[in-house]
Amino acid sequence: MYPLFRLMPALYNWGVRRRIVRMYSDLRDLETGAASLDAGAPIDELNAGLDRLEDKARHLHVPLFCSDALYTLRVHIALVRERIKGAGGPPAAS
Repeated sequence: MYPLFRLMPALYNWGVRRRIVRMYSDLRDLETGAASLDAGAPIDELNAGLDRLEDKARHLHVPLFCSDALYTLRVHIALVRERIKGAGGPPAAS
């Protein structure tokens, strides 16, 4: 019985972190789509995907020890959003 009590917190921590890592996987897929903007990838679809991912991250409840990872994920979502906005905007004047 004692080994089970030692294992439970580690399993819980792994499960919480796994949810965040899955969202990072989705973000990586969207970022790959953003990299192909030159090939004519639709910006609206990428923005909609980022909106869905950000909404999921906003409503994800995590314990305090994982809140830094969730906050970092939200910052990275905003970074990809800015990259898409910069790639889809007017060309920079030189």
